[in-house]
Amino acid sequence: MSGAALFSLAALTFAWGYGGVNALAFAALLSVMEVSLYFDNAVINASVLRRMDRRWQRAFLTWGILVAVFGMRLVLPVLIVAAATGLGMGEVADMALNAPNRYAEHIASAHTGIAAFGGMFLLLVFLEFVCDEAKDTHWIGWAERRLAAMGRLEAVEIAVALSILLVIQALVPDGCRVRRFMLCKRHGHGPQSWLG
Repeated sequence: MSGAALFSLAALTFAWGYGGVNALAFAALLSVMEVSLYFDNAVINASVLRRMDRRWQRAFLTWGILVAVFGMRLVLPVLIVAAATGLGMGEVADMALNAPNRYAEHIASAHTGIAAFGGMFLLLVFLEFVCDEAKDTHWIGWAERRLAAMGRLEAVEIAVALSILLVIQALVPDGCRVRRFMLCKRHGHGPQSWLG
């Protein structure tokens, strides 16, 4: 049996031991969903990996999986709730395991900031592609040609993304605006309000 199969079996066994049949079914469903969602990444990863030697392929896959699965799925949500509430990481992890409804309330209360961060990240990835002055193919016609020409400027993607964020902040109702830097709120210093 391969290492991946053993790990999967151990994880499903842990889920069953922790929460019974319901947790086992939930873990199995999440596993199938994760695998299906990663098929699109497989194409991109394959194009990157084929240019690497064997050693770097293994490192890319090992660290990429660890960061994507454990970092983004387990550590980042706990970190977000810790930053939003001012609680420690251990307290938040305990809350996630033993008081999931309270944990869900904290995640929901940070929704605007999480959505803004995710949206800005995706916008920056898009702008990094569009503002590349070296590319020849332009999918969005005149707008992309102009943005590609602006790509000569240092950090133009960040300026465009922040401009878009400022316009959106001005247009959305007050209750939906991104209000605080989470870390400034937690540590009690720096600007107490941001863009509204």
